[in-house]
Amino acid sequence: MTLRGVAALVVAALLSLLAWALDVPPLKSRVTDLTGTLNAPQRASLEQTLAEFEARKGAQLAVLIVPSTQPETVEQYAVRVEEAWKLGRKGVDDSVLLVVAKDDRRLKFEVGYGLEGVLPDAIAKRIIDNDIVPRFREGDFYGGIRAGMDRVMRVVEGEKLPPPAAHGPTGSQRLHPEWLFALFRGPGRLGADRLTRHRHHRRADRFSPHALQRRTELVTRPLELGRLRRRLVRRWLVGRRLLGRRWRVQRRRRFLRRRRRERLMVTRALKHLFTPHWLALRHFPASALQEIERAIKASERLHRGEVRFAIEGPLHLGHLRSSPRRRAHQVFAELGVWDTAENTGVLVYVQLVDRRIEILADRGIAARVPQHEWDAICRGMERAFKAGEHEQGALDAIAALTQILAREFPARGVNPNELPDRPAVL
Repeated sequence: MTLRGVAALVVAALLSLLAWALDVPPLKSRVTDLTGTLNAPQRASLEQTLAEFEARKGAQLAVLIVPSTQPETVEQYAVRVEEAWKLGRKGVDDSVLLVVAKDDRRLKFEVGYGLEGVLPDAIAKRIIDNDIVPRFREGDFYGGIRAGMDRVMRVVEGEKLPPPAAHGPTGSQRLHPEWLFALFRGPGRLGADRLTRHRHHRRADRFSPHALQRRTELVTRPLELGRLRRRLVRRWLVGRRLLGRRWRVQRRRRFLRRRRRERLMVTRALKHLFTPHWLALRHFPASALQEIERAIKASERLHRGEVRFAIEGPLHLGHLRSSPRRRAHQVFAELGVWDTAENTGVLVYVQLVDRRIEILADRGIAARVPQHEWDAICRGMERAFKAGEHEQGALDAIAALTQILAREFPARGVNPNELPDRPAVL
C-alpha cells in the first residue's frame, strides 16, 4: 500500500471516530439523566440538594448519567463535558462533575482546580470505592449517586473522611519514583508523562481491576503510531525539498521555543527540590509575620472583605506540575477563602522560590474589581521583594488592598471576622 493510501485510511478512521463520538448534552439542570435510571422524584430531590449547596457555599456540583461514552473513555468525555458546561465560578473554578457511564460500568469525578486542594485524587477514589460502587453493585444507582454527592459536599465543607481500611497507600499518596526518573532522563518526556497521568489516570475508576491498564494501552498506542507516521512523512518531504525553507525555519523556531520551555521546567523543578525550606522563608521571620497580622486586622476594620496572606517556600513533588497561578487556586480552596458570607475573600499568595505573587478574589469582589488592579499590586510586591524589602512590600500591598476593599465594600454595622488574620506559612 502506498503512503498516500495509508494516510487516507488514517484520515477515514479519524473521521469515523469523530462521527460516532457522543455529543455533549446541553446543561439544563444540575442532574442530567440520559438513561432514565432516576425517576422524577429522585431527580428533583437530588437537584434540590445540589441547588441548596450551591446557594450556601457557591461551589457548583453536577451529575451526568449516559449509557456509554464509546468510542471515548469516560475520562476524555468528562473533560469535554466540563469544558462545554463551564461549571464553577469564574476565577475560582470550584466545580465537581460526576459522570456515570452505566453500560460501560465506569464513572469519573472531574474536579475543578479550585477544589482540588480539598478533593484530591485519593479522597475522590475513596468516595467512589466506599460510597458509590457498593450501592451500584446492588442495583441502587440513586442511592450510590446520592451517597457520593453527599460525601463530596461534606468534604468540601471541611468534614474528614473516616479512616481507610488497612492496606498500602494509594497511588496518589505514594511518592512516584518514575517522576524523578523522568526528570533526569530528559526534559522532552516530562510534559508527556504529566499529560498522560493528568488526562488518563486522574480520578479514574472502573469496576474491573485491570480495565484501567487496558484502556491506557489502547489510548496511547494509536497516539504514538500517529506521531511516528507524521515524523516519517515530514522527513521524507524535507529530504526531497518538497517543503519550503519558510516551513523549515518555522519548525526550527517552534523546536527552540519548546526546548526553552522544557529547560525552564527542569530548572524550576531543581530549584524547588534543592532549596531548603528555612532558606526560602528567611525573609519572613516571626516579627514580620506579626506585623502582617496586625496590618490585616487593622485593614478589616475598614471594609467587609476577608484577607488571607499565604507564604509558601519549595513545593512538594506533587505540586511541581502546577503553575504559581494554579497553585494559588489550590491554596485558595485549602484555606477556605471562598467560604465567606458575602463572597468577599481575598488571597495574597507568595511563592518565594518562583518569586511570584498572585492575588485571587472571590466572586463578590471579582465582579466589581478588574484583574489589572490586583496585577498592579502583585508587580509592586515583586519589585519590593527584588530590592530586599519583603516586609515593607507585604505591608504596602495590604494597604493597597485596603483601599480597594474599602471603596467597594465599606464597613457597616456588625463586621464579623470570618477568616484567620495570621499569615499562613505553607
